[in-house]
Amino acid sequence: MSAVIVGTDDLWDVSVLKFLYEHTAKSVASNVCEMQARGLLDPVPGLNLPRGVIQRIEELFRQVEEGLDPKVLHKELVRWNVFDYYENRFFSLFRTK
Repeated sequence: MSAVIVGTDDLWDVSVLKFLYEHTAKSVASNVCEMQARGLLDPVPGLNLPRGVIQRIEELFRQVEEGLDPKVLHKELVRWNVFDYYENRFFSLFRTK
């Protein structure tokens, strides 16, 4: 994918932002349809979060076990207000075996 953006030198950044906005606005509907088709927006019973969010959290747990900074996972859990639900699992990452 490529684009040629024409604009004045003084406002090149505005031209880029306008392009990004228009491209994003055009793709929203198709992106939502694709996510719905994959079931990523379906709520997960018990947590009432989209399936895509749960998949992301599970992937972060796996990555933390492989060395990712746990702060990234913690931030995501807090962002979705599910830290209490995952608290025991999160802290078990730090227990010695």
